Amino acid sequence: MARHANSVLCTSCLLLLVLFVLFPAGVGPRVFAESAQPTTGTLQAIQDAATLKVIRTVQERVEEIRGIRLPGPIPAYYLDSETLKRIVVREFEEQYPEQRRKGVEQFLKSLRLIPEDLDILKILLPLLDEQVGGLYDFRTKRLYVRQGFDIERSEIARMILAHEICHALQDYAFDLKSLGIETRDDDDFSLAGETVAEGDAMFLMTEYATCWLGPDVVNDIPALVAMDQNALMNTPHFIRQELLFPYIQGEAFVGQAVERGPQWRNRLLADPPKTTREVIHTEEYFGRRDSATSLTLLCPDFSSVIAPQGPVAPAAPEGYRKLETNRMGELGARLLLEERLGAGIAFEAAEGWHGDAYAVCSKDEKKWWFCWESVWDSPRDAAQFTGAWVTLWRSIGAEKKLGDPAAADQEFKTGGWTIVAHRVGKRVVLVWWN
Repeated sequence: MARHANSVLCTSCLLLLVLFVLFPAGVGPRVFAESAQPTTGTLQAIQDAATLKVIRTVQERVEEIRGIRLPGPIPAYYLDSETLKRIVVREFEEQYPEQRRKGVEQFLKSLRLIPEDLDILKILLPLLDEQVGGLYDFRTKRLYVRQGFDIERSEIARMILAHEICHALQDYAFDLKSLGIETRDDDDFSLAGETVAEGDAMFLMTEYATCWLGPDVVNDIPALVAMDQNALMNTPHFIRQELLFPYIQGEAFVGQAVERGPQWRNRLLADPPKTTREVIHTEEYFGRRDSATSLTLLCPDFSSVIAPQGPVAPAAPEGYRKLETNRMGELGARLLLEERLGAGIAFEAAEGWHGDAYAVCSKDEKKWWFCWESVWDSPRDAAQFTGAWVTLWRSIGAEKKLGDPAAADQEFKTGGWTIVAHRVGKRVVLVWWN
């Protein structure tokens, strides 16, 4: 939900996770990367012969490992902090215009998932500046290498470079846009596609290290461990976990595909998962695929299309305007609960997810109205999720007896919010407003 476009970038944090796999006896262990074209005047093509030779060598190695050949060298450019900032700001504002961004932020603030004074963009800029070593831009087909990122002498830097070059191969062979990572009204679908791209590139890093990195790579580990991770650690849990998901869960997902046979790896990119549910519960992808239920909160009155089979989503009060409609997905539903209720309870409450849609409406940017409709695998799953939802509000309001986790229909108030929950069979409609 609080994501910001699409893309492909590498971080030292996740590199350390990879090192746990590569060097289990040693010191172990974007977040995302965006795609936007910087102003032409800021571009600086890499012309240094030694640097270009390293890039070409890594490209050839990645092509050999991945079994995909590019028609020629990838155009390579330097990336400085100011250029990165312009890329991120431009892409973020395009993906999340001010009206939509306010809706997303307020949704998270209403559930105490981010501080009241938080500006998501202000969090992302230092986070990226801290983490980014390079990125591949699938719109311009360019490879960017961060100035000062020593790919000539650091083997770990070359492994990170291999990650970005892998994205170039994915784009050439499968078209990264076809993964749906630019979809704006379904964050769950977009995140599932991004997970395949990042998971494939993470898996490639492990293969690259196995084939090409020597024992000297251990000398680079202390520097990585010492890198400032404050921006990442200070990012709210919901945002941080959603940003890390494509890398951590994606690599495991691709690993399972490779175990089933080499053809499965490319199949992930040719026919990617449509939901994070398929990534979390891999049998949903590798077995009989069960499409999520499509829900639509109809504007302007938000009458649900599921009636009479379930509850009807109520209309927003008069004078409210819609800022955002989207899909949360299983991962989003889990992360909304996780920080306050714990990972185990949140996972169990969200794992029966089979579809959802939410809407954000506002009045004078002071009054907010949210509606979240969902469908579950069974009435029991719907009841379990509703119970977790009520428990979440008990935590938010610090009131142990707030609401009734077992009730199918209820309304309660806390901290200036009115919360309504309706459950009929597999369907749940949640509404809250101030």
